[in-house]
Amino acid sequence: MHRSGNLAVIQFASRNFPGIFAQGDTMSTIRDLLKPLEAQDLVGVDELTADRILEARDRLNELMAYYEEVLAARGISKPYL
Repeated sequence: MHRSGNLAVIQFASRNFPGIFAQGDTMSTIRDLLKPLEAQDLVGVDELTADRILEARDRLNELMAYYEEVLAARGISKPYL
């Protein structure tokens, strides 16, 4: 549908709506920004917001774990350290 740099909007034939595609190294950079966050880093942030930030971090970690599992299963090196 459309591509810009390391991002693209794509649509699988079986899906009703398009999705966002981001290169693995781009996602890794975002994960690295969120990875060190812990609850104590969010002191002063309301509890709901802190919970949402940590949940977003955890969900991104799950996405990246899946990405890395697929690469490993196919013998492809990660594009990041």
